[in-house]
Amino acid sequence: DIAKICNMSVGETSRLFKKIVRKAPIEYLIEFRIKIASTLLIKTDMNITEIATSTGFSSPNYFTISFKKNMGLTPKEYRKKMKNLE
Repeated sequence: DIAKICNMSVGETSRLFKKIVRKAPIEYLIEFRIKIASTLLIKTDMNITEIATSTGFSSPNYFTISFKKNMGLTPKEYRKKMKNLE
């Protein structure tokens, strides 16, 4: 979609994006989604599946793996830790 908007090839768009943002578009997107998910985990009672779906992840399992890779905790562990800090 970015390439279409910029009227560039996918490869060139990806290279330019990575040069400017210092990460691949998919890495940026996943980090952005996890940032939103982390807020939802703290401020709502939505379950993990609902949060995964609402933030654009294809499955709760992929969401959990991505979340743990980026945050160091599973979504459940993160929610519990953050609720205990309140």
